[in-house]
Amino acid sequence: MAWLRERINNRPLREGTRKGHLTTYKALERFGKFKTFDDVTLQHIYQFDLFIREEQTYTTKGKPIIRSQAAIHNYHKRFKSYVAEAFRLGLIKENPYERFQDKRGEKSHRPHLTEAQLKKLIRMREESTDAIMNRYLDFFLFQTFTGMAYSDAKSFDYEQHIVTIDGKDYIDGHRIKTGNEFVTPVLPITRKILERNNYKMEITSNQKYNQFLKGIGLALNCSFPLTTHTARHTFATMMLTLGADLYTVSKLLGHTSVKMTQVYAKIVNKKKDDAVNLTNGLFD
Repeated sequence: MAWLRERINNRPLREGTRKGHLTTYKALERFGKFKTFDDVTLQHIYQFDLFIREEQTYTTKGKPIIRSQAAIHNYHKRFKSYVAEAFRLGLIKENPYERFQDKRGEKSHRPHLTEAQLKKLIRMREESTDAIMNRYLDFFLFQTFTGMAYSDAKSFDYEQHIVTIDGKDYIDGHRIKTGNEFVTPVLPITRKILERNNYKMEITSNQKYNQFLKGIGLALNCSFPLTTHTARHTFATMMLTLGADLYTVSKLLGHTSVKMTQVYAKIVNKKKDDAVNLTNGLFD
């Protein structure tokens, strides 16, 4: 547990992510059976799963909290990353999570921009003469055409992260949230965005960025709140729609596993099914 606490404190995590990991750490403390590395067994992980399902917890106002399957999955996802690291370092003899059956849980639909909305957004940027607005628009478009999360895009450094392979430029980096490697091509529109921003993607704050995105969402007639995550979701959906396979998109996004990318495939498949159903209806 001392090793786990030290790793949580020293990993390059966003503070919000670190708080989530500390929440898992405190739950492991309350569970009380992971005292040494020898205690990291499949049996104890199943017991921990039962513990977080049945533990009675309350809000600050005294209301009981019932953990959803998605919340339970997050506890395991955080702990699993440290168990895997301990295994790689030889601190434990096997990774019991390789045999643990964990369900991710149903998550809400991941909203993304349509092709028409994306074209309208690009047109808005080309027609805008507002310097501040242009900075935010370009940052969002940069996320959209690279698939980079907000924190990764904000820490983007052209000299450090651009590599050239067979004459083509790629962004090669590691996700701040998870440490996973990602590689994404510098598309012509990405190059254009970088050039007009002197190869530096800078915005003042996440709060102001989200406030700006609310207004853009209204201008695009979005049926959902436009957030920084929408750009990443749009990129993933766009790549799959254009024919990229799940494994490739998973690497572009820096996902821990292909399973994380499958949610986007479901969105694309549903769009295809809807198109087929519409076509069939026209000829009934």
